[in-house]
Amino acid sequence: MFHDYGYLGQDGMVDLDSDFVSKVVIESDKQLEKLAYEAAVKVVGKEKVFEGLVVTGDQFVVNEKYVDYLDKELGAKAIEMEGTSVAYVPSQYNIPTVVIRSLSDKADSLAHESYDN
Repeated sequence: MFHDYGYLGQDGMVDLDSDFVSKVVIESDKQLEKLAYEAAVKVVGKEKVFEGLVVTGDQFVVNEKYVDYLDKELGAKAIEMEGTSVAYVPSQYNIPTVVIRSLSDKADSLAHESYDN
């Protein structure tokens, strides 16, 4: 899901009418999700693998309040800058897709330091 495109209304995220982006939420393929999850668990272990909504925006998030907001309002498991944009293209052609992320930071006040490390 794009977390900074559209607006959050009473019924959830609302798409803006645009020639560039026709939808805010991109559904991943459930079979690919299952395969990706199982493969990740085999490689790094279940305690390090999370499954759920990845939210994409055009900002490097370093604000714990915004992270909490995205978690509570959207159910975000990961905040990043590329995944939904990459998934958008195959979704326009009905090609099954899934986003797999490895995160460098927790999008908190230490994110710049974590990223550098």
